[in-house]
Amino acid sequence: MATTAENQRPDVHEMVVVHRIFRQGFAELAELARRVPAGDTAWASAVSDETEFLLSALHHHHTAEDEHLWPLLVARSEPDAGLVERMEAQHEAVAQAVGRSRSVLGPWRTAPGGPELADALDAVTAALLPHLDEEEAGILPVCRRCVTQAEWQAMGDAAFAEFSNDEKFVALGWMLVSATPEESAAFVARLPWVVRAMWSLMGRRRFERRMTRLRGGSDVAGVWP
Repeated sequence: MATTAENQRPDVHEMVVVHRIFRQGFAELAELARRVPAGDTAWASAVSDETEFLLSALHHHHTAEDEHLWPLLVARSEPDAGLVERMEAQHEAVAQAVGRSRSVLGPWRTAPGGPELADALDAVTAALLPHLDEEEAGILPVCRRCVTQAEWQAMGDAAFAEFSNDEKFVALGWMLVSATPEESAAFVARLPWVVRAMWSLMGRRRFERRMTRLRGGSDVAGVWP
């Protein structure tokens, strides 16, 4: 008899929240990069660290889709092949914009004050948003119909496994600050108890300090849902 995970359909809305991290995060980083004054390498380092994290997170997310999701949908003829091909082409366009951002990140970190990083991050957003819109409208309803919870979880686990242990708590922090109170509560309820305990004991405070450093000293303790 099939297991529950093999029969159960996934909660695809979780990917909408993940997408929200990228929708909001790259736009905020571009704004912060424009605000860093020339010579302020401490603030530039914080912006650069978070930029590197989000660029890597986006790469892990898209790689997991490329390796786990698109082959499933093509094999099941859901949706039409043209849509999957557009998803793959959009991933490539986003990857090129990510590459450009990485190429300017190191020089900007040591000599901030110019528009190079902000402009490159704007290009990531410009390539990414139409892709996320089409994926949410055309791919997620199909996944809800023809992908199992076990398959969906395997894709998420593959992306999450690419993070270091410290980065996993950064990813959790971004997820929670990007979620509504209802989304956050549902997500936390699905976490293993040991992860919830570690987040409460140390992860949350570390993430708050990280965000305060990123935002030039602005307190972020009140942003939690």
